[in-house]
Amino acid sequence: MNKYKIVLLALNTSLVYADTTSLAITQSNNSLIAQNYSNLGSISLLPSMKDNSNYKNILNFSKKDIELSVVGLDGATDPLPISAQVSYYSVVINDSDKIIKYLESNGIKKKDALAISKMLAAGISTSPDCVGERSICIISNDKLGFVNDYYDNKLRVFIPSSFFVAKKYEEKYLKDEGLSNLAISQFYGNFENNKYSSTTYFATIDNYVGLGPGYLNFNALVNQENSEFRSAQYVYNFNKYTLLFGLNDNVNDLSDIAGNSFLSDSKFSGVTFAKTNNLLIKDSANNYLQFFTPSEGTLEVKKDGKIIYQKYVQSGKNLLYYSELPAGSYNVSLSVVKNNRVIYEGNDYVYNLNYGDQGNSPYARIGKFYLNDKNYTGFEFGYSFQVYNNLKLLLNSYLIDNDFYYTTGLGYSSNNFTSSINYSKGNDEEKIKFNMNYGFLYLQVSKNKNEITDDKYYKITNQNNIQVNLSANYQLTSDINAYSSVFYNKDASNSDNNNPDNYNYNFGLTKRFSNNISVNTSYLIRNSDNLLSLNISIPLSDNSSYYGSISSSNNNEYYSSLNYNKNIDGKIVNVTPSVTYTTDTDEPWIKSLNASLTNNNDSYNSSLRIGSNNSDINYGGSFSTTQIINNYGIDYTSENALSSMYIKTSEKDKKLGSLTLINNSNSYSREFDIKNGKSIYAPAYSQDKINYSLNSNMYLLNSTIDNRANVDFMPGKMRTLSLNVVDSSSITVINSGSDKVSCKGSACLSNINIQNNVVDLIVKPNQYFKIFTGNKLCWEGKLKKYDKTATVCGN
Repeated sequence: MNKYKIVLLALNTSLVYADTTSLAITQSNNSLIAQNYSNLGSISLLPSMKDNSNYKNILNFSKKDIELSVVGLDGATDPLPISAQVSYYSVVINDSDKIIKYLESNGIKKKDALAISKMLAAGISTSPDCVGERSICIISNDKLGFVNDYYDNKLRVFIPSSFFVAKKYEEKYLKDEGLSNLAISQFYGNFENNKYSSTTYFATIDNYVGLGPGYLNFNALVNQENSEFRSAQYVYNFNKYTLLFGLNDNVNDLSDIAGNSFLSDSKFSGVTFAKTNNLLIKDSANNYLQFFTPSEGTLEVKKDGKIIYQKYVQSGKNLLYYSELPAGSYNVSLSVVKNNRVIYEGNDYVYNLNYGDQGNSPYARIGKFYLNDKNYTGFEFGYSFQVYNNLKLLLNSYLIDNDFYYTTGLGYSSNNFTSSINYSKGNDEEKIKFNMNYGFLYLQVSKNKNEITDDKYYKITNQNNIQVNLSANYQLTSDINAYSSVFYNKDASNSDNNNPDNYNYNFGLTKRFSNNISVNTSYLIRNSDNLLSLNISIPLSDNSSYYGSISSSNNNEYYSSLNYNKNIDGKIVNVTPSVTYTTDTDEPWIKSLNASLTNNNDSYNSSLRIGSNNSDINYGGSFSTTQIINNYGIDYTSENALSSMYIKTSEKDKKLGSLTLINNSNSYSREFDIKNGKSIYAPAYSQDKINYSLNSNMYLLNSTIDNRANVDFMPGKMRTLSLNVVDSSSITVINSGSDKVSCKGSACLSNINIQNNVVDLIVKPNQYFKIFTGNKLCWEGKLKKYDKTATVCGN
């Protein structure tokens, strides 16, 4: 009976308002009031009231001052005080400008803030998903929701993550700040001499000289056949782009669109422009996914339905950094779960790769092209368009001595799969090339066509053929490896030849046993010649091993060798006697003895070799090093260095601590001693985070590079880390009073609070100083070098 009385009482007051300043009765308000009374079906959910019959005051609107807050930003921002028309279930707020301004200041997109303000002006009802106390209940923010905390005069707004302005990822670039110039020369040379054949030699020298905002590059090659400059150019990088002035013979590494050009490995002199992203810090740790959750909970990240990452997140805006996720490009689903309830769900796409360029990329060259011992004036322009995620459309055009050529192609690149296809055409020449690389599998197919009668004037290709290369290397089990390769070439211009095709097929298996014995068998089909091989490698000791092989073809061959390897004071000595027997030859037995001495150290790599095959004596050697000239002198390193950091300290010939460099792209870390005159080398176009720590008895006065700062490495440039340090001693002061502890005197270096009333004073040794508590002298004197002592001050 009481239940029906309550309903009748509520119906009788359906259009009653608490004061004369309440809302006008509009269609939307009538709808809200009707909804209020429909909610009476769950009247048992209402909290108990002192006067259970007073439903008039809670079901109809009255003017109230309330606080509006975004759930999830509690504590991070103050709620918005605002006037509203409020019933137990519904709220109407007409001050839209105030709402919009508040929401935008908290990171809500303008259009979504406007939409929320319009909804509040029309009137909103509390979400039925709120279970329990309205002041603390949590609902999912997969859609916009409101909870009217009637008794606390608060409106709690649950805003979807998509309503928030995404934090803009700011691309970061290496900077030429605080860097000095270097002169770097990389040298490699090899020499071989045989008694019955000609002498061969090969040498390259690659120079990098820092100059202004860029660097000069000179590269030369010398061998027994010819000598040439391969590059003589000035390279200037600015943000994403690069300008090259001068001579170069290869631009494949500039960008994808440069590598798509059929002139990418032709000698050229002039001006080259490309989007290279050389200076862009390819830092996966800088990339992230952003989401917003109304409450703390457990974040689960799923890829293909499987959890790939999980962590606990706080309420509000959250960032999921790519460095926390596996490498690759893939779709993910995100969910935040609290108390077995999903309070946030979302989907996103991850491109967690440190190579490739997702954006569009221009490329252009103008100057002289060197083709087939002829010079051509030409212009080249290319552009790559990002079609979808990792798929790019590549377009190149060329004007060479008034002849027009073009190349079009598609390129795809992901974590373990890359593929490209391009087609070049001009005059009577054309070329199609397809590449695919998938983990253990590599495939290349090319078709060339040239109908020019004088092949001196070809630009794209001088061949008429179809060529296929396929190779695969697959680990069947932990100790069995399979490999295979296919090569096929059909020469279309040689149709009169009885056997114009050239092909070979090779398949092999390698088995490694637990005792490190390795057995390999392979079968090769090469045109009309087949070759079956069986090879075995047997370790005899830590320094010696046996290797033998049997090859069966038109002529059978048997080979056996012993190998002795010994490391003596960093130098590797290798001696290999061997014997080869071949059937059906005038000299079936070949007895060989070869020896080598290899020295690889911090400054250079070198090798000397001597050997004999029957009466033929051969000898040779190789040498490589990198010379670096900086403001402090000349240094040599065996590293492939293009940039460096130099350590300069006030303490000579003394290890002061340790330093760690952590690469921001791949998190690879390297550790070094901190010593005066120490040079640290790094690859070009990289950024490392520096983290250094001094010995406990040393104190740092100042440094040119802050600890935990980023250090940029650029070609031909050096950064100097100057550390001004002094020896130190310490005294721990236990203060039993309330006055502040202070140190006075030139010896005082640092005052460190250990905990309440305990202070550690760092001072210079053998210098007089005083300790005060307030104005009262507590202690005075000197400390010896490396002393660590304590005293009590106060009452």
